[in-house]
Amino acid sequence: MRYELRDLSGLPQLPNMPVMGFASVALDGEQVVGFLCLQPALHVEPIWISPEYRGKVNPVKLHSTLMAYLPKGTPYFAFVPDRKIALIAGSFGMKPRGWDVWEGLT
Repeated sequence: MRYELRDLSGLPQLPNMPVMGFASVALDGEQVVGFLCLQPALHVEPIWISPEYRGKVNPVKLHSTLMAYLPKGTPYFAFVPDRKIALIAGSFGMKPRGWDVWEGLT
């Protein structure tokens, strides 16, 4: 069994992102028998509005201004720590996923 790192740069890329990810691949001869991927994921957080402008700044307009930069169909995520931020993410048309977020450090 041998293990090697492969880049995924041959896949379609977003503007200003030099590499779309890497995969650690387990090989038995030339057959791929396992892999683990590291992929950059676009996040739309944090959101911050100055306390004196809350209720005046439109978060949906902040979102649409940002989304205009991305190609149609580009997935993105948000870490939603509380109900208030969940309501804002919902106002963007985002949907909750059934995943837990885990963190690792090198």
